[in-house]
Amino acid sequence: MVQGLAKLGKSGTVRAPTNLKENYRPERKELANAIRALAMDAVQKAKSGHPGAPMGMADIAEVLWNGYLRHNPANPRWSNRDRFVMSNGHGSTLLYALLHLSGYDVTIEDLKHFRQLHSRTPGHPEFGLTPGIETTTGPLGQGLANGVGMALAERVLSAQFNREGFDIVDHYTYVAVGDGCLMEGISHEACSLAGALGLGKLIVLYDDNQISIDGDVRGWFADDTRKRFESYRWQVLGAVDGHDAGAVAGALEKARTFTDKPSLVILATTIAYGAPQAGTAVCHGVPLGPEAVAAARINLDWPHAEFVIPGEIYAAWDGRARGAQLEAEWNALFARYRRAYPQLADEFERRLARRSPGEWEARARSFIAALVAKSERIATRTKRALRLRPAAPRASRRVRRPDRIQPHALEGRERPGIQGHHPAILRRQLCPLRCARIRHVGNHERDRSARGFHPLRRNLSRVLRLRAQRRPHGGADEGAEHLRLYP
Repeated sequence: MVQGLAKLGKSGTVRAPTNLKENYRPERKELANAIRALAMDAVQKAKSGHPGAPMGMADIAEVLWNGYLRHNPANPRWSNRDRFVMSNGHGSTLLYALLHLSGYDVTIEDLKHFRQLHSRTPGHPEFGLTPGIETTTGPLGQGLANGVGMALAERVLSAQFNREGFDIVDHYTYVAVGDGCLMEGISHEACSLAGALGLGKLIVLYDDNQISIDGDVRGWFADDTRKRFESYRWQVLGAVDGHDAGAVAGALEKARTFTDKPSLVILATTIAYGAPQAGTAVCHGVPLGPEAVAAARINLDWPHAEFVIPGEIYAAWDGRARGAQLEAEWNALFARYRRAYPQLADEFERRLARRSPGEWEARARSFIAALVAKSERIATRTKRALRLRPAAPRASRRVRRPDRIQPHALEGRERPGIQGHHPAILRRQLCPLRCARIRHVGNHERDRSARGFHPLRRNLSRVLRLRAQRRPHGGADEGAEHLRLYP
């Protein structure tokens, strides 16, 4: 067994690579085909799933994960890792294959149990269930909004904590999207915000295969996607051949040079690349079938049996050594940072641990008790302001989405001076804001629905220090007894 190639699963069993060819380096297409094979095998075994997107995006994912993504499979929660979100979560076998191949605690047995009850590999990725999953995705477009929140969190934290020579917060957010994600209204709102804030470390990879589960999308999706995102102040690259690794790498290199605006990379792909049904809706949301899987193996020149990955493929994919080195370098940087800025280091670690600041709990309990004692029935909007008033001086940072009226006076604070849209102004006045405590992120009451702003709000909560909870669908006469404050 070659050193460093064994995979240790959650069961504690070690699987050694077999048939390892000495001094052999697989071609990039072979590495991508490993994804395709695992995806079609997992879907076929489950007799349910979406093989088309994983097979179509395999070349894109291989270039990103083996060439650009900074992560540590041994520690999926490393704070300065790059984030990868698959907004088109129905193609989850792409993500599971990537996690397995690169060395995360996702075993071949997990892939064999795809979509099964109590499986660690459900039909759509679920945060907290599978190591390496950044956010739960499924409803189209919401993962994209999550990604905007993650990129915004990176911007906020980097401005609050980075110092000259100490970029302790410095990572990218990559989001994979399909046609369906861009059809959803939430994608318009979230991407408009990302462009307004100039989130340069957000890179969206658009799988432009022009196929949905109902067929060719050109009959009902006629947007000019390039012009649309350019109007949001995004950098738009492509269309790029999504099956040409060199072209994909070139596009990613160029996207990473734009630091003042997010990037959309349009990648033209063929759904279910390699399968006999490639390019059609037939392979979008159903297994390929045993005969088609066998034919795809021939087309892809993949002679290996079901769920078998050669040792040299595992060796080329394994990201554990590089990931450990990246995290070790960051740990050394943070150790120097702690010596230079001990108070900032303590605050940074407190936020990562999601611990309440100082006397927060006692103040919150006292405030709630005072409201309950009054037994007032007040309007929900007024209650929100009352929630925030005592917390404003204590909350280190807050993010809020204003309604059509501005309750600054009720909240006991002055309206922050926020003018203009240029990223330099935003960096200075709003984003992040060593001085400002409030971020305005739009003005649409319709976004109160779960299909509106809530997914973005959930990920913005990564930098929230104050949140308030009330009864679902609480009315204007909601009583104080239902109020809770928590950081």
